[in-house]
Amino acid sequence: MYQRQNSLKIFVPYLREKNRFRFLIEKLTELNVNEIHIGMTKNTQNTNYSKQRLKSG
Repeated sequence: MYQRQNSLKIFVPYLREKNRFRFLIEKLTELNVNEIHIGMTKNTQNTNYSKQRLKSG
């Protein structure tokens, strides 16, 4: 089995559509991303996500 030598860290902005956001997080998890950072950028869409719910998965 292939073992990745480096850790993979991804930054993603908040997305307005919750289904797309959930799909993105699921795919990053399937790709064994070590760290997923979620935050705001200059062009981030306004959203109403619960930070506690994001942490609980």
